[in-house]
Amino acid sequence: MVAWVTNSAITGATGLYYAAAALSERGWLVTPTLGNAPRTDLLVQHPDQHRAVAIQVKAKIGKDYQLGGVDPSPVGADEWCLLIALREVGERPTIYVVPRNHASAVAHLAYEATRLSRVREGNTVPPHDRRFAGEQEFLGYKEAWHLLDGEADAVPTSLLPDWIWDWLKDPEVDLPETHPGLAHGAEA
Repeated sequence: MVAWVTNSAITGATGLYYAAAALSERGWLVTPTLGNAPRTDLLVQHPDQHRAVAIQVKAKIGKDYQLGGVDPSPVGADEWCLLIALREVGERPTIYVVPRNHASAVAHLAYEATRLSRVREGNTVPPHDRRFAGEQEFLGYKEAWHLLDGEADAVPTSLLPDWIWDWLKDPEVDLPETHPGLAHGAEA
């Protein structure tokens, strides 16, 4: 891997600038919040739609996204995550366009599934705030820029990985109380 992006601050900044550039080339007006807005790294507006959108950027190089801090959005909030998979220097990253509530569900349920599996094997697992997920969890959102044409709550949950629905059937697993929920297979 590339040495210049091994520092987490540089990785985050690189992802932020790639996200801003990708949105700009698609006609969005982009304003970085520079850490001054909780949950939001970029405020964007599309001049044709007259609609403002809040975006949190998560960048990674290597295996998994660290999704701690991707809390659910209230119903009706147009909040998104852009997950940036950085590659070698000079190689364009892969960008996943994910409604915040979908990213939040994946992060929470991946943690709960891992925790519960370990507990069922007889291991103790101390609680923590770290949440991880890999690119394979977001394949339905890969370069899905068209999703931004509609509101985050209107994106079909059928894009989520199948394991989400399997774990939600488990009576010991649920989304956080603050999550507005997911309707299995819901279409826009």
